[in-house]
Amino acid sequence: MDSSGAAKIAHLKTKAIPDAMNNNPNIKSSFNVSSSLKDMKLMIEEIKKLNKEFHVINGATKYVAEAGKEGWSDCDASLVSVYINKKLNNYL
Repeated sequence: MDSSGAAKIAHLKTKAIPDAMNNNPNIKSSFNVSSSLKDMKLMIEEIKKLNKEFHVINGATKYVAEAGKEGWSDCDASLVSVYINKKLNNYL
């Protein structure tokens, strides 16, 4: 059973990602970048309590934090993939 809210609204965001790639992010945020960063930091704290390190979450958190600092804080978190793609392709 999937209890994720993301599965219920993902179809509403599929057009927003290509729009954002064309510098026209037109999506109402249901979970913004700032909220995503807060949750990711909480995950890292819990992982540290287990004396473990998860490189993927650390790397992803760096991108999300960067996106927030570059003005994406209020954007829907689904658009972080657009930010990362643009960053990796030197469009930012």
